[in-house]
Amino acid sequence: MAFHSFEFILGALPVILGGFLLAHRIGGWAMAFRFIAAASIAFYAQFSLTLAAILMASVTANYLAGERIMRLAANRRAAGLVLMAAIAGNLGAVGYFKYTNFLIDIA
Repeated sequence: MAFHSFEFILGALPVILGGFLLAHRIGGWAMAFRFIAAASIAFYAQFSLTLAAILMASVTANYLAGERIMRLAANRRAAGLVLMAAIAGNLGAVGYFKYTNFLIDIA
C-alpha cells in the first residue's frame, strides 16, 4: 500500500489519524508520538520485516539521542556534538540504503 493509494488515503490514514488524536487525548503528546512511531513501524512491516527493524533501530537511536541532548542542555557544546552525531548517523543510514545498490551496479 503506497501513501498515494486510495486504500491508504481512505482506509489507513483515517484510522491512524483517529488513533493519533485518541492517544493525544488519553496520554498527551508523548503517547501520541509513540502511537505514530508504532503505526509507522507497522506500516513498514507490511512490506518487509527487515525494513521495519531498520526503522525501529533508527527511531530508538533518535529517541536516545534526544534524551541525551535534553540531559546535556546546560552544556550546549556537548549537546551540539550529540546532535551533529545523530544527524550524521541519520544521513549515513539514508546514504547507505539509498546509494549502495547504485554504486554496486555501476562498479
